[in-house]
Amino acid sequence: MAEKNNVTESIRDYFDSQNWKYRYDEDKGLFRMFMHIRVDDVDACEVRTIVRDERRFTTFVTFPFRVPEKKRAIAASFISRANYKLLLGCFEMDYRDGEIQYKTTCLCGNIRLEPQYIERQVDVGIQMAEQYGAGLVDVLFRGASVEEVIAEIERREEEDREDGED
Repeated sequence: MAEKNNVTESIRDYFDSQNWKYRYDEDKGLFRMFMHIRVDDVDACEVRTIVRDERRFTTFVTFPFRVPEKKRAIAASFISRANYKLLLGCFEMDYRDGEIQYKTTCLCGNIRLEPQYIERQVDVGIQMAEQYGAGLVDVLFRGASVEEVIAEIERREEEDREDGED
């Protein structure tokens, strides 16, 4: 009897435990769903989790809009500044079509894949989309300053960290 893919089964079990509505493409090892996020002007992001093999999987949280070609340099500046202090994952932009996503990869090796590992990988992308999404929209579509928006996001993050240390 062939052994089931532990990573795939663990991800499926976790998604099912959350009552998330997803589609799974067995040939590609791809889970797809949409998650609502708390950002004005952004309804939901697509979440894709791809099982690479028994030892790793990657989750992408993709914004529902494309950056217009003339604004891609500004978006790249925003992404570069946002990524500088991030510890887990990163923002990416496809310069060909302006797609922006947040990517995390879990290198699980031979450990048992506990639900909290899957939760962290999926949740961090959603949290980053929420944390940086409004600023990105402001920069791209309202003419806000990249430097000022990133500084404000980092200031709020620092305040949240300090509040959590009590």
